[in-house]
Formats: sequence, C-alpha cells, structure tokens
Amino acid sequence: MKKLLFNSSRLFKGMAVSYALILAFVIFLYNFQETQHIFFIFATVEHLDKAAHLLVMGFFSFVVNLALSGRNLRIARFQYLMGSMIVFAFATLEESSQLLVRGRDFEFSDMFFNTAGILLFGEIARMTIKIIAYFKMSWNRPNEIS
Repeated sequence: MKKLLFNSSRLFKGMAVSYALILAFVIFLYNFQETQHIFFIFATVEHLDKAAHLLVMGFFSFVVNLALSGRNLRIARFQYLMGSMIVFAFATLEESSQLLVRGRDFEFSDMFFNTAGILLFGEIARMTIKIIAYFKMSWNRPNEIS
C-alpha cells in the first residue's frame, strides 16, 4: 500500500497516457465509414450514446486530473482544474471536427454530456486527490504510543 501511494503520480500519468491513446484509436476507427459498424450498438440503444459521452470524457478528465495532481488554472477570479480544461479543449476540438467528417454529426447534446462528465469526474478526481493526500500524511506520521 505504501509503495502505491508513493508512486501514485507515475501510475496516474501512465493511466492518462494509456487512456488517451485508446481514446484516439477509437475516434480514429469511428471516423471511417468502413469501421463505423463496430459501434452500431450506440445507434440502436436509446441514450447510450449520451451516457458514453458522459462516461468516456468524464473518466478521461478523472485520470488527467489525477496525473496533474489536481493542479488549478486561474482565469479571472475563478480556479479551474487544469486537467478538466485540457480535456474540455480536446472534446471540443474532437466534436467540432465531426463537421468535416462524412458520416459524422456534430451535436450540441454530445457537447453537453461531454462537459457534464468532465465537470463531474473532475470534482471526483479533486476529492480522490484529497483522500490520497490524507492517507499519505497519516501513513508517514509516526505511530503514537499512549
């Protein structure tokens, strides 16, 4: 357990890079007419596409925020999770690129569910980081003998 907490940053960075590569591969496959049939279930089950947007981008936000240790980005008077902002930029670019790909459709509802997932899982990452910090601190504390 101690080793996991000590190397958690490296673990989370590896998870974020791995997830980004898998996500890029899935998007690559989906952009071709010849491989779109692989994803037929999203067209046949009502609202599954929206749930997938929320969960896929949400988990991406979660691992990127963990990899960045919950760093904040200050814009005006507000603080935003840097990982969430990076994933939001990626999601916006990817969704907008669908305007250029034949057979793909840009939908504002997809952007809504991307954003909801990014914000929700970003906050879950923030809480997870606080929990990990608490356990690291208590793990390193010497045992008190009464």
